[in-house]
Amino acid sequence: MNDIFWIWLSLVLKKSSRAFAEVLEKFTPQGAYLADTNELITAGINEKYAERLADKNIDQAERILKRCAECGIKICHVYSPE
Repeated sequence: MNDIFWIWLSLVLKKSSRAFAEVLEKFTPQGAYLADTNELITAGINEKYAERLADKNIDQAERILKRCAECGIKICHVYSPE
C-alpha cells in the first residue's frame, strides 16, 4: 500500500525534483499525505509545494497502481529493497 503514496507524491509534485527532495528530507510519502498544509510549512516545506500537497485525491494513483498490477509492472522507488 505504500506504493500508492509514492505515486501520489510524484503526481502532485509533477517533475519538480527539488520539491520531491525537499519533501523527502522531512517526510515519508505517507507522512506528507497525512500532513496538513500548516504542518508541511512548519516543517520547512515551501508554501507553493505545501499547497500542492493539500490535494489528497488518490484516485489517479489508485488507477495507475491497478493498471501496473494488471500488467505485471512492479513499482520501484528510491527506497525499494530491489
